[in-house]
Amino acid sequence: MATHKEGKFLLMAESGVYQSGLIPNRSSWVGLNFTDDDIVDALDRARQMLESQQAITDINRRLGIKVDEIPGLVVKVDRVDTNGTDVGRPNYPAFGLDPSVCDYLHLKPENNQLEFRWTLGVFNDQRIGPIPVLFLVTRTGSVTKCVALIWCPAKDFDRDYFGLLLQNRFLENSNERGMEGGLATIYQVGFIVNGLSGGLDVLAGSYIIPWKTWETLSMSVYHNAVAKAFIDTAMPWPYPIDMSPDGIFRSPAASSTPSWY
Repeated sequence: MATHKEGKFLLMAESGVYQSGLIPNRSSWVGLNFTDDDIVDALDRARQMLESQQAITDINRRLGIKVDEIPGLVVKVDRVDTNGTDVGRPNYPAFGLDPSVCDYLHLKPENNQLEFRWTLGVFNDQRIGPIPVLFLVTRTGSVTKCVALIWCPAKDFDRDYFGLLLQNRFLENSNERGMEGGLATIYQVGFIVNGLSGGLDVLAGSYIIPWKTWETLSMSVYHNAVAKAFIDTAMPWPYPIDMSPDGIFRSPAASSTPSWY
C-alpha cells in the first residue's frame, strides 16, 4: 500500500472519488443552514457532556479503558491523500491534529512503544443532529489516553470528505442483535502529526462497525435527518460503539496500530 509523497508535501487528491458506491448522490443532499455559532455551540455542548463523570464512566466501559478525563476538541479534514498516483486510486481523509493533542496522546514516530486505536462514534446534538466523533486512544506502557474529536464540520464544509470513510457494506441481511442491517467497513484515514513541516503522519488501517451506526451518521450528514428511535435511545454525550469485553485494543471495531507515512 503505497502513499505517494512529492518533496515534503503529500499530493492533494480530488475530493468526491469514493471507494464505496453507497454514498448518496449529491443531488439528494439537503442544503444546510447552520451558522458558525451553531457549530461552536454544538462543540461546547459536547465538551460539557464529556466533563461529566457519567459520560466518562460510560465511554471507559464501551472502550474497555480506564481514563479520568476525555478532552473534546473540534477536528476537520486538512487534506485528502491517495494510495499511489494512478487515476482511480482510493482516497482517504487526513485530519489535522493540534500539536497539543499529539503531546497529550504521546503521538510521535519515535515512540516505539505506542499503541494507537481510533474508532467512529456519534454525538446526538439536540440542535444540529447526530455528529461524527473520532475517538482516539493511545497506550504507552501503563499510561492510557483518550480524546474525542468532534467532527462538526462534517455537517458543513467537510460533507464531501465524510463519504471517503466508507469502504463497503456486508452481511446486510443480518438480524443479530447489535448488527441489524449488517456491517460497514471504515476505510483507512490519516492523522496529520508532522506532515505540514515535511515530517511523518499516522496512517490508520480499516475496521468494521455496525451499519446502523454508519447509516445514522450518513442520514444526518447528507439529509439532516435522524430516526426517532435513535433520538429516544442514544446517549446524550458523545460515545463510541460498545466494544466490551474485547476493548478497543483488541476489537475489530477499531483500527490497528498505525504505520507512519
